[in-house]
Amino acid sequence: MKSSISFMTATILVLAVSCSSRSKYAEINKDLGKDVTSSDPVDRNSIDDTRYSENRTAGRTTASQIKDMDSNVEVTRKIRDRLTDMDGLSVRAQNITIVTSRNDVTLKGTVAKKEEIQKIMSLTREIASDREISNQLRVHK
Repeated sequence: MKSSISFMTATILVLAVSCSSRSKYAEINKDLGKDVTSSDPVDRNSIDDTRYSENRTAGRTTASQIKDMDSNVEVTRKIRDRLTDMDGLSVRAQNITIVTSRNDVTLKGTVAKKEEIQKIMSLTREIASDREISNQLRVHK
């Protein structure tokens, strides 16, 4: 009795997996405008699931982006190190936000004096001469 129940359970599982597999590929083909009937076997080699692959990788970092990220981190680190080593800058000026992405460096925050903005911009141009620099610094009142 137990063996026949086990056999029936195994058979049902195999059928369920087979049906769900076929319906997945039938759904993909249907989305792609192909006419698929339940009696026709699905040619799994002809399925173009590029759209589904792109959705799975959306938002993930690619190898080429990692190289850019390393460069961005290095530029930010150099600017930050030089800011903290520079004499005559207020604590506010040393703690500005530096955002580096691709070809841009953005400086944000408040400083104590207008002269500090000029020093920071000069330093940033020296380190990131090949990038666009956006100055969003302002003097604290």
